[in-house]
Amino acid sequence: MATELKKKLPAKARRRKGFEISQVGANCEREYTEYDDDDENVVGGDVNLLKRGDLSDSVRDMMIGFGDHMEPMEESIIVMQDFVVEYIQCMTKKAVDIATVKGKLDTECFIFPIRKDHETYERVKDLLQANGELKEVLNSGFDPADEKVY
Repeated sequence: MATELKKKLPAKARRRKGFEISQVGANCEREYTEYDDDDENVVGGDVNLLKRGDLSDSVRDMMIGFGDHMEPMEESIIVMQDFVVEYIQCMTKKAVDIATVKGKLDTECFIFPIRKDHETYERVKDLLQANGELKEVLNSGFDPADEKVY
């Protein structure tokens, strides 16, 4: 039913609106306090303040893709996963700090901190452009199954 509704609405009506930064701050505080004393997060005496997803499979694939051994060591994967999580947390904090000034959290808040890193900025710009083109194609009603193969 959700896909039927999505197809009926024009593209403009489906567009997400930016949300206020006050909502983000309230949610973050709730998450930190919610997991502080949670017994499920205690593993071998260590307390994780926030629950994290397991990125080890993705990190392993990226390491292999960038030329590492076909079976990277578990320790290497764990270290790389820690780097990735730390980078994401750092970039998210910077984006939220920018959003407090701006008043809402949107993609520009994530782009602004990387504007001086030309390589990363160009990659993000290309990915956002490809995402926009994909959305246009999906919203235009194009169905690849209808195309004839010659």
